[in-house]
Amino acid sequence: MKRYLPIYLGALFAMSGCNMYSSQIETISVQGIVQLEGKPVENVEVAFQSDELPMAFGITDAEGKYELSTRRYGKGASPGNYTAKIFMTDKTSFGGSGKKVTIPKIYSEKGVAAVTVDAKEGRQFDFNLVSKPSRKASDWLAQESEQ
Repeated sequence: MKRYLPIYLGALFAMSGCNMYSSQIETISVQGIVQLEGKPVENVEVAFQSDELPMAFGITDAEGKYELSTRRYGKGASPGNYTAKIFMTDKTSFGGSGKKVTIPKIYSEKGVAAVTVDAKEGRQFDFNLVSKPSRKASDWLAQESEQ
C-alpha cells in the first residue's frame, strides 16, 4: 500500500488541478430562435460544435427560443468559430400546437451555418429552416466562411 500512496496522491493532485481553471473559461450569452417555414419549432436541440472549443447546446421552447450552455462551464458559449447544427428530439413539434414536425437530417449532419461567437456581435443566432433545402448544407457553410 505504501508503494502506491505517491501514485494516488499524484493522481489526486492532477485531478484537482483540472477543475482549477474551469471558472476562468470565458463564456458569452448566446440565444436565438429556430423556425421551420416561418413557424417556431419546439423541442429541437441547437448545438454549436467546434474541434477546438467545448460544445454549447440548448433546447427550444414553444416560441422556438433557445439559450446555449455548456456541460462544464455553464451558460453561454466560448468565443470562437462553430458549426451550428439542429437536432430533432422525440417531442419536436410546431411551437405550442403539439403537431409533430420533421426537421431534414441535413441540418443535424452537415449543419445550418458557420457561426462566430464574440463578445461584441455573436450573441443572437436565428435559424429559419426550410422543409426541403434546395442546396447542401456544406454549400451554406462554404459561403458563410468566405464572408
